[in-house]
Amino acid sequence: MKFSINISTMFQELDFLDRFKAVRDAGFKAVEIQFPYATPVTEIANACESAGVDVVLFNAPPGNFDAGERGLAALPGREEEFQAAVRTACDYVRVLKPVGVNILAGIPDVDADEKACWATLINNLNYAAEELQAAGTRALVEPLNNLDVKGFFIPTSELVVKAITEAGHKNLALQYDFYHARMMETDPIAELERWYDHIAHMQFADNGGRHEPGTGDIDWQSVFTTIRKLGYSDWVGAEYIPSGATTDSLDWVPTFSDWAGIKA
Repeated sequence: MKFSINISTMFQELDFLDRFKAVRDAGFKAVEIQFPYATPVTEIANACESAGVDVVLFNAPPGNFDAGERGLAALPGREEEFQAAVRTACDYVRVLKPVGVNILAGIPDVDADEKACWATLINNLNYAAEELQAAGTRALVEPLNNLDVKGFFIPTSELVVKAITEAGHKNLALQYDFYHARMMETDPIAELERWYDHIAHMQFADNGGRHEPGTGDIDWQSVFTTIRKLGYSDWVGAEYIPSGATTDSLDWVPTFSDWAGIKA
């Protein structure tokens, strides 16, 4: 496994373009960005090259985030907007070359027809998978817990796997976040083992505030031991909100640095 740092949640003490160097100075070689679209892609690429880091993941545009939207894929009637969002993501993919783009299902209206939402999701996932494959990356689908994101259409790994299996496109995979799994009151390690064959990217934060490892009740020694035992060699993203300064939140790193090639 290899650790990446999500610079949308971490290093917020710094201006956005300064976070890339901060990540490298902390010993990491890759970043994730939730939504990079407020910054021209060439500026992001230049910051990566200067710092010596890669972008490994970002999300497709989610709709009106400030108004509470968390994705478009399961929203009937928004298909054209969804397709435009995927095309925008592809523009960034062609320059930044991430390993995946996260497609968020969204929060349907309370009176929306569930079957229509599901059919829309399946069609949109296939569209995104095809377009992102042509752009050179994988379409990932992440369940968001419905305590933090009330009404999110696919809040569990089981539902995501059902959706990507029904869609059937070979370029679809599960993005597994230990925080969201724990918030849904599941055993995150058991869930990891259950759905491992469908997983192409992982993320983590502790529960009870979504802070760094050691601030909640997840057993991180067991988590990372299991990841290594399973033979996972791809990226595991730190997507937590530091309880203090970001550099002070990295106490977990020395324990696991040798496992993930982090520079001491």
